[in-house]
Amino acid sequence: MNAKSGPIGPFRQTAYGVNGLRFFRHRQKIFSPFLLVGTGANNQSPSGMVPVGNTGSSTRTYGTAGVGFLTSLWKWGGAIRVGVQDLHTFGNGNYNDAIASIGLQIPLGSAGGSCRIGSGCRPRRSSAAPAGGAGCSAPQESANCPA
Repeated sequence: MNAKSGPIGPFRQTAYGVNGLRFFRHRQKIFSPFLLVGTGANNQSPSGMVPVGNTGSSTRTYGTAGVGFLTSLWKWGGAIRVGVQDLHTFGNGNYNDAIASIGLQIPLGSAGGSCRIGSGCRPRRSSAAPAGGAGCSAPQESANCPA
């Protein structure tokens, strides 16, 4: 960058935001697509020479939208998450960033039962369930659980 278009030297950006994922019905363990939407704010702080009239720091809001998928290849519940999104920052010229990401999702704690995505079993029922159905977590084909 030069003095006419922006700061010269190192540049630091800190962002805080919230994203929500919307998975589709009938999630499969091997491939679960999702939509992503989010919002937040980022603080941009150049260090070094700053153009005249610039305070050197600015906080801007942003919105983001994207798509991706989750795939789990392991029995322990871990998954790989892949996504792409467009992050639009408001103010200061309204610019966009295209973001591609890949990550490892590691489950912490208990899932609340023995059912996993794609395992063919149903979640546990509450203790108020009819007799013969309380606490059922067996596969649907099992004679121990009502259909």
